[in-house]
Amino acid sequence: MISKGIRGSCFRGLMKYLTRQDGAVIAATWNLGSLDPVHVVCFMKLTAEASRCKKPVYHVPIRPDPGDRQLTDQEWIDVGSRLLRGLHLGGHQAFIVLHGSGPTRHAHLVVNRVCDGRAAPLRHDYAEREKILRGLECSLGLRRVAGRFYDEEGRDRRETEAAARLQGALPPERPVKRFTDGERRRTGREGSRSRIHVVVPQIYRSGHAGHSFQQALADRGLVLARGRKSGFVVVDVGNDTSASLSRVLRREERQRVLDGLGATTLPTREDASRWLERHKLGAAVAVVAPGALRNHRRGLAPAMPSRSIAAIQAGFEQSGDHVRRPVQLPSIIPVRKAQSERTTALERDRSCFRSLMPAPVSRHAALVQAQLADLMAQFAATRDPGLRAALAAAIKKKEEELHRENAMARLNHKIHRSRLKQQGRSER
Repeated sequence: MISKGIRGSCFRGLMKYLTRQDGAVIAATWNLGSLDPVHVVCFMKLTAEASRCKKPVYHVPIRPDPGDRQLTDQEWIDVGSRLLRGLHLGGHQAFIVLHGSGPTRHAHLVVNRVCDGRAAPLRHDYAEREKILRGLECSLGLRRVAGRFYDEEGRDRRETEAAARLQGALPPERPVKRFTDGERRRTGREGSRSRIHVVVPQIYRSGHAGHSFQQALADRGLVLARGRKSGFVVVDVGNDTSASLSRVLRREERQRVLDGLGATTLPTREDASRWLERHKLGAAVAVVAPGALRNHRRGLAPAMPSRSIAAIQAGFEQSGDHVRRPVQLPSIIPVRKAQSERTTALERDRSCFRSLMPAPVSRHAALVQAQLADLMAQFAATRDPGLRAALAAAIKKKEEELHRENAMARLNHKIHRSRLKQQGRSER
């Protein structure tokens, strides 16, 4: 059985993520008195507001080994209770959500770190969780998993290894050599990440922005791509490494270089190498094509002297092959102009779709509306049947998400208004 401790700031977003899957159910709550998701979120949010803690959410996913037997709902509730007691969170608000079925069944324990106006520090919680899980595996008859801090028998690895080193069974621990900045410069151990941090600011200071910034990066073997979740990354294709653009440029600098570049027009990190190959091929065609077209029309090499030209012309006339045939050359497509026109059309369709939508009721609803308008603009621009079907399914999911967000926002607004009315009556 394994687990992971994740800290967050939004109870509502986590509740939406946990309850949107099919078969998800809130099995139990602690110190809340309700199983309704809306009430649970409101109670935990109000309790967290009593503290200045910026990340009151403590999320613990728990997953047994796929070969273990399937735990019952009551056993999952006991697992959550043992974790709360072992982490000294017995008086905190918490709930547990069960996901999946069969071998993939697992649980999510969500705890409010704030209790009585103070936030639980939860220092070194990873070691404590391992210790608790080893005991749960023994009591529930599950497969014992060796962790980083505790072995299969629940013994502390650090104490066991220290005792073995004292007895001479293990060699003494060697310190890890850490290079200073000066040693890295002298030995050439800069790394590709340092190269990204050096090259990207140089390109920005040279005045490149938008598509020219993207082309300048590609000329140096770097690709501006979409992040896996959000944001933008710079990928060094040669070394297969990447760095977030937010760690290389400041906010106003990023806004300038990204002007005119839509997220849908950029490749993903996985497609960066293929995009760079296509860019190099397109650049080679753009450089060679004008001169090649002129020379093929003349039927001559560009640096050929006039005597050779006369000799070739005489040979053509003698062989009877002096009739010029059209030369088949690859079509020269102005890539930048086509990309700019496509981006402009997408932006126009996107703004049109957004103008037809009602005013958003929350910030998250505005973000979902923007994503929905982007998908609808792509659907209107593409003609590929397979891509249109995938976009239609994505649009349907976004519409359902927008409907849920609007319903949740209206419900929160009603709760807030009723609370204000109750406060006004109590003051009277």
